[in-house]
Amino acid sequence: MDKVVLVAHSYAGCVLSDLLGTGGDRIGHAIYFDAFVPGEGQSLSSFIPKNVRKNMESAAPASVLLPVPPKEAWEKLWGLTGELADFAEALMSPQSAKTFVVMVRGDPFARPLPRTFIRAAQNPNPLFKKIRYDMDARTDFNDIDIDGVHDVKAIDGTLTAATLIAAVSRANFDAVGLSLQLRLCVRATL
Repeated sequence: MDKVVLVAHSYAGCVLSDLLGTGGDRIGHAIYFDAFVPGEGQSLSSFIPKNVRKNMESAAPASVLLPVPPKEAWEKLWGLTGELADFAEALMSPQSAKTFVVMVRGDPFARPLPRTFIRAAQNPNPLFKKIRYDMDARTDFNDIDIDGVHDVKAIDGTLTAATLIAAVSRANFDAVGLSLQLRLCVRATL
């Protein structure tokens, strides 16, 4: 496969940046979906407060698994409440502290290719609000808003598919092929 449209959500933005920085020649369009967008030498810990960063850096060598934040905090963190929080609860799992400190190798923005940042407009987390603000200043990304919370991709497949098709269409990619693939995925989840 060539010219793959790769979509990364949340932490996976770190993985996408690393793939782009270390080659990623098959990637034809990088989509950061309400995600972290680290550059060369940055990691997830580059985006979090210093006191939290120190805890992650000390826990990482021991391969500590960090528990999922308490459900009561999810509304403030991700905009999840009620049935949405109940739905997401089964999908949550502990995350290795190592994921907070692994740095992006190489410059993920060196190679010219379409890049899109999709903002979840209802994500109340101040950390993601800052990322969205920083992305507004960039000229190497297309920006799209999706009317949903941070985990909208798992909640509203139809809206997510339409947003991804719009992102690809703006970048002059083959939106027909992506549309067919996304429709099949959405139908499979209904």
